[in-house]
Amino acid sequence: TAATPEDDAALLHVRAACARSSTRADAFDEVGGGASGDDDEVLFSRDDARDDEIVLEVSATEPATTHRPRRAPVLRICDCRPVLNAKANAAMGKGHEVTSRLGGDGCATLEFFDVANIHAMRKSFDACAEACRRSDDDFLVDVHASRWPHHLGAVLRGAAVVARHLEAGDPVLVHCSDGWDRTAQVCALAQLLLDPYFRTTDGFRTLIDKDFCAFGYMFRERAGLGEDPDRESGPIFLQFLDAVGQLSYQNP
Repeated sequence: TAATPEDDAALLHVRAACARSSTRADAFDEVGGGASGDDDEVLFSRDDARDDEIVLEVSATEPATTHRPRRAPVLRICDCRPVLNAKANAAMGKGHEVTSRLGGDGCATLEFFDVANIHAMRKSFDACAEACRRSDDDFLVDVHASRWPHHLGAVLRGAAVVARHLEAGDPVLVHCSDGWDRTAQVCALAQLLLDPYFRTTDGFRTLIDKDFCAFGYMFRERAGLGEDPDRESGPIFLQFLDAVGQLSYQNP
């Protein structure tokens, strides 16, 4: 993989921050922080590395007591790519994380969502659109053969996994190769599942603004209006809207 020690340290800080917020008072009591009224001062000290070390150390053991029912949070790393693509991308510096370097499965997990890249999506969409232009008896067969429902399902399943992890209280890191196509789709759909605000008109507009626009989604290029439409175009945002439509249809 192409991960560096700095990358691993950043991920550990994410998990430690979540552990700090969920178990901070009890965690610091275990290591002598006490309940003297200075807990907040110790907790939010500038010695972030030591704070993280303490919280990870305590939350990893997490003894079962009546005053600490919550388990230690697990950093859930969700890679939107197929696993074979992720390993192949490592040669270009776009590999994947190694959970053993992050404390093992008790501290971090890695899942692959098997969402195809823009080239596969473009080919699938073209085949599905061609099937929709026909009205013969093989319409459903052709739609199935286009694999568009398969790809749409992969995106929706990934969003559901992210939503379940967040609902359980675990921090989630979602990424793909670049972070502005599959990642935007999955993250936006997960928030749509979790937060009623994003199902309102204003909330939906905010969701698109922050998860697509702010994260660099290339609307112009993906719409085929860029300098190299054969390579850059892809129905990613349209697929996101299709997924939203499916959610609305299945959960009116």
